[in-house]
Amino acid sequence: CKSYSSVFRLQWVDENGEQLPQNTRYQLIENTRCNVTLLIKLQAKDNNRRWRCQVNTTQNSRAALVDFRSSFLFQSSSTEQSLEPLATARCPVELPVSRILLCVALPLLVSIV
Repeated sequence: CKSYSSVFRLQWVDENGEQLPQNTRYQLIENTRCNVTLLIKLQAKDNNRRWRCQVNTTQNSRAALVDFRSSFLFQSSSTEQSLEPLATARCPVELPVSRILLCVALPLLVSIV
C-alpha cells in the first residue's frame, strides 16, 4: 500500500456519507493513509447501523467502498440491556483480516481507475 498511498486515502463515514468526528465515541487510528482503523463505543441506537470505509482518490472521487453493519442481540429486558454482537457468532473472520484484504485490493482498484 505504501507506494500507492499518495494516490488515494481511506476514510470512514456514517450511513449518510458524513465523515465521522474524532471524539470519545469514534476513534480513528491512522497508521498510514491506507490503514485506518475505526473504533466505536457502540450504543443501542447503533443496532443495524451501517459504517462505510471508502477510498478517495487525489481527484476527490470515490474509487471504491466497503460497508459494514453492526448487529446486536438484546439479551435482557431490564433497563440496562447488554449487547452481544452477532458478527462473532456468524462470521469467523474479524475486521483486521478485512483491512488486510482491503489493503491488498486497493492498489489494484486504483491502478484500474
